[in-house]
Parts: sequence; C-alpha cells; structure tokens
Amino acid sequence: MTFILSDQPAVKTFSTGTPANTLKQGATVNVTCIADGYPPPAYIIKRGNQMLNSTDGRFVITNIQLSEEDYTYSCTPNNTVGTGAAKTLKITVLGKNKNHLPAIVDTLTKQ
Repeated sequence: MTFILSDQPAVKTFSTGTPANTLKQGATVNVTCIADGYPPPAYIIKRGNQMLNSTDGRFVITNIQLSEEDYTYSCTPNNTVGTGAAKTLKITVLGKNKNHLPAIVDTLTKQ
C-alpha cells in the first residue's frame, strides 16, 4: 500500500536576495518566491494589483527605478490542495540622492 501525502503550499521565502531587499537604481534584480507543498505549487506574483509573468516563482526587473518603491509585490502559492497565504515584499531603491543612505543603514542595523 502506498500513501501519498498532499500539503497546501506555504511561502518559505520571497526576496530579491539582497540585504533588506535594497538595490541601486539601474540594477537588474531576480526576485524569487519559494514555497513548500505537494504537489509542487504554482505561483501568482503581483506588483500592486497587476499580475506578473513568472517562471516557477521567479521574475526579473531590469533597470530598476525609484518608482518601484511605490509598489508592494506579493506571492501567493497554490496547488490542487489549496492556496497558501500570500507573502509581500517591498523593494528599496538607492538613487543618486545621498540622503537615502542613512535610512537604509538604520534599517539594516535594526534587523
């Protein structure tokens, strides 16, 4: 007798892979959402209310600009068992304004 266990997916990580999800203006970033679950989940990735095309929970932002700070990204995993809780992500973009840097340093030291 064989048992196959199914699990509703749950997000383990949703990140840019950089400290505090902070990037320099003009950079290219790979954003990744990873979730547990069986069967393996599909992902719904949104930028605000706009759905994004993603491959296996990954998408790329090229030439990132300060305006990306206006958006909250979300990742919602789902499989045949159900839909997992969404996880959100805010991206901080360091521009040419040097006054932006102290806030990032403060954020990093609080983590």
